[in-house]
Amino acid sequence: MKRKLVISLVTVLFIIGMISMAQAAMVQWNVADGGNGHWYEAVLSPNITWNDANQAALDRTGNWYLGTITSQSENDFILDLFKNQSDFWIYGGHSSLVGDVYKGPWIGGQSSSNNSNDWSWATGEPFSFSDWGHYEPFGNGDRISYAQFGSSTNIGWNDAPNYYTSPGFVVETNAVPIPGAVWLLGSGLISLVAVRRRKGKE
Repeated sequence: MKRKLVISLVTVLFIIGMISMAQAAMVQWNVADGGNGHWYEAVLSPNITWNDANQAALDRTGNWYLGTITSQSENDFILDLFKNQSDFWIYGGHSSLVGDVYKGPWIGGQSSSNNSNDWSWATGEPFSFSDWGHYEPFGNGDRISYAQFGSSTNIGWNDAPNYYTSPGFVVETNAVPIPGAVWLLGSGLISLVAVRRRKGKE
């Protein structure tokens, strides 16, 4: 009876692991494609502040941090992760300058205060590239998120106060991530081997 229970548990863990692996959204920017070999993920997290997003990134296993962007090609790669997914865009209001504005996910850019314009990356990397939207940075924020200005085809960075909320955030790591599914599968296989060994001794 116990053997059947353990085998059933292993089967469930295996199925859950396979589903988790299939749903994993981590994508590598391959060196062969001109990338840096880093891994990226756009994480849905409704109504999250920059500070909470930053902490959530740091809490992940595997040297994750809020995405840092140092070139147009990296910016384009990251945008492809979420730009056509409506869940990553929420209405942020109407601007007399650019029309309707939709808030997108946070990235790792920050400034010491509003209007200071001393932008830096949370990792300490040089702030050598930017992709601000029209009239941005407007001077009303000290953190960076993506935004759609006027239309879904006009996407750029937006400065926003760190207490504003966004529908998600982008994380990055230079380490090889190990999805939770791999651990589930490994533990399941170990349990299965143990059961078979026990059965062989009986």
